[in-house]
Amino acid sequence: MLFLTIMLESEHGELILTRLNIQKILENDMKLYEIQGIIFSKSSTIHGMINKITSDSINLLSGILEQNIELNKLIINTSLAQNNIYENEIEIRNKIIIANDHKTMTYKGEITLFDGTKQEVEIVEPSPAMDSDDFRKKIFEEFRFKMRQLPVRLPIAAVLSTPALMFPAGKGYNLCYILCNYQHSLDFVQRIKICSSICRVFSEVLADDFYHGGILAEHFYCQQIDESETGVKTMELMFASADGLVDSRIEKRTNMIDYDQYAPEVSFTRILNRPSGVFNTGKLFARILQPDLVKEEKSWPGALKAMKVLIDKSVRPNPYDRPTIDGMVIMCRHILTLLELSPKSDCKFNFVHYNQYD
Repeated sequence: MLFLTIMLESEHGELILTRLNIQKILENDMKLYEIQGIIFSKSSTIHGMINKITSDSINLLSGILEQNIELNKLIINTSLAQNNIYENEIEIRNKIIIANDHKTMTYKGEITLFDGTKQEVEIVEPSPAMDSDDFRKKIFEEFRFKMRQLPVRLPIAAVLSTPALMFPAGKGYNLCYILCNYQHSLDFVQRIKICSSICRVFSEVLADDFYHGGILAEHFYCQQIDESETGVKTMELMFASADGLVDSRIEKRTNMIDYDQYAPEVSFTRILNRPSGVFNTGKLFARILQPDLVKEEKSWPGALKAMKVLIDKSVRPNPYDRPTIDGMVIMCRHILTLLELSPKSDCKFNFVHYNQYD
């Protein structure tokens, strides 16, 4: 008889050391190890036996020990690898903006899209960083037991209760970098496309039952997906920050970031709701369209006037007087149809705009 001592965590956060009996058995002429009293834990090696412990087995073990326990210290890199999750080296984020460089641990993973195809994703450790054991445990749980079926056009998956974001790894620029260095290289049509993409991504976040009160330029990443022979870069906007993202089914109250400048009502109530992020979305629109809004109002095209009306409605003090994010998506789509006959420009950026409702 062998003994395995494991560390478990109780519902009150207490660490429990317990000893399990491991016995050798002979099954179909194979020598196997199993934990006495725990089903579905047989394996030819002790290590494999531990990795095969399922959530059902843990529930059974909870009954045996009369403790509400969860698997904690047994979630190791080997367990992750069995679920196509691989640890990456620490890499520097924000490579373009030297002043904001910081290092973070990332993981490679694989998700199944709703059409059945598989896609490699990068899992970014949330900020502030979690304990590595806890983070590995959450990644394992989400991939192993939930396996979210994600829409192909949704460039993120906020799957952890303390959210981390998964997105395809690729070259590109932070939206802040684009606005600071290439703002005057963009034309009006591309700026509207950026605004529309922000609404689309934010709408998908809400549809997945996550709230966000602080939509900022630095939360978005412009990933380059193609480049023409003439040097025109085709870009797709992605949501690339977990700061301020809250799972509405778990906790709506938040102290994650300073909302005073983002959503006035949130800074008072500290409770997120669906209209909370609209305020700062309007502020971000104003920043993106600044080169057009500073022109004399008499020269404004109809599309710009419509965007100014949308911005003004979005920053109303009462959140329930603001448009919904889906309403903003529809309005941006309508404005883009007004611009379809615009003369072709020589802009070096072409932002991909997906019709969310097709």
